[in-house]
Amino acid sequence: MNHEPVSATVESPAPRCAWQRCVEADPTAIATQTPEWTDAATAASRLRDGSRYYTFSDGSTAVLPLLQRCIGGRPIAAWSIPMNLGFGGLVGAPSTPARVAAVMADLRQQKLAYTSIRPLPTVGDAWDLGDGASAVQRYSHVLDLRGGLDEVWTKRLNRKARNYVRRAERNGVEVECDTTGRLAPEFDRLLSLSVERWAGQQREPLWLARARAARRDPPGRWGEIAKRLDGKCHIWVARIDGRTAAALILLLGPAALSIRSAMDHSLVKTSRANELLEWSAIRDAVEHGCDLYHLGETTPDSSLAHFKERFGATLVPYTEVRTERLPLTAADQRARELVKRAIGFRDA
Repeated sequence: MNHEPVSATVESPAPRCAWQRCVEADPTAIATQTPEWTDAATAASRLRDGSRYYTFSDGSTAVLPLLQRCIGGRPIAAWSIPMNLGFGGLVGAPSTPARVAAVMADLRQQKLAYTSIRPLPTVGDAWDLGDGASAVQRYSHVLDLRGGLDEVWTKRLNRKARNYVRRAERNGVEVECDTTGRLAPEFDRLLSLSVERWAGQQREPLWLARARAARRDPPGRWGEIAKRLDGKCHIWVARIDGRTAAALILLLGPAALSIRSAMDHSLVKTSRANELLEWSAIRDAVEHGCDLYHLGETTPDSSLAHFKERFGATLVPYTEVRTERLPLTAADQRARELVKRAIGFRDA
């Protein structure tokens, strides 16, 4: 492999036509790396498009989706992409160490107080830290969809997952998918129930849990996102006896991303609606030609990790890269620990 250093010229914000070409040329790209996603994210927040289009000296091109927070019109912090909005990193030319080094050199020149890069887990090992950067270890699950639906069903899913899917069908669980945002209110209702359950598990005051959830997922956000993504945001729901038991939000691109899920625990425990819903989303991704299905962040050896692994997903460690002019990460971590200790919080 060629490790010769490369340089880059930069345009910001990234020209939309060039950005779209990079997405179309990248078989690993996901929806949260697209210009449409940046438009949706900036419309629903105070963040600004700070995307950067790189033309490298080796002739390749790539875009770094970047959302900026500004004060007085000046950017002070940037994320690619914020934790609650998916994954970022380079889209277009493959993320080689040489190209990543050129990107990191450019970002350091911006002299922002804080920059975070959360690349796709499948390419995260290319993001060498370089000078002045710090690493945050993260884990995500990824499912290989290559080989088609029968291959995934027989070779990826384990026996328990297949049995649970069949049981859900026997129990009369019905699934529905919509791409217009029509089902978003059902997801919002289930998310509210999930927040109450998580608060109890974590010994977190309900008012605090609801406040954090409202900041992460304001009511109506996913309905608006579905409208803006023009068919690429699939909201799946599972029902038992007409009652909504579980919901999942799937973003489709060259690769798929399951970005949100919620459930009514009292309905899914015996019906196995979650398993049928997950399988339906996997089938959706296969039918749309996706080779990879990202199931999102996971704590290793947790019940959620075990659920994802029943479907054949592999735990992938990757590194979030941060550059800071002030020790904001350490200060934030200390503040979180103090709050958790004060309220008796425990990770679920």
